[in-house]
Amino acid sequence: MSQATFNPYRDWLHLTIADGEQPTAYQLLGLKLFESDQEIIEEAADERMALIRNFQIGQRSDASQQLLNEIARAKVVLMRSERKVVYDKGLRKSSSSSSQEKEKGSTGSKGENQPTSSLLYLVSQRLQRLWRRNCPVGAK
Repeated sequence: MSQATFNPYRDWLHLTIADGEQPTAYQLLGLKLFESDQEIIEEAADERMALIRNFQIGQRSDASQQLLNEIARAKVVLMRSERKVVYDKGLRKSSSSSSQEKEKGSTGSKGENQPTSSLLYLVSQRLQRLWRRNCPVGAK
């Protein structure tokens, strides 16, 4: 693994997301989409954190700390029902929007619509910003 191709989501969590895209809270914790069992969510977050702590010492300690913070935010979002409801609603909305774009793209002429991957990227970036703004790591 060279420094240029290192991707902590892929290399440490074995997630298959495109470079530059952010995983959902569910992906970060290795959960099925819209998992609601609090014990499963908590256990998954704890397991992921334990895994990433193995990388805290070494040349990628900054990446491990950033990922630990993201996992902590994911846990907070999914463990707090009011935050989870808002987060899930956003995921469902972005999912239905991307499905509609796919349908339009398959029937429209070339160049009419943005590529779906670009739309998904923009939606995922917006969700990440909302998530970070509404769910600080130390929030209780």
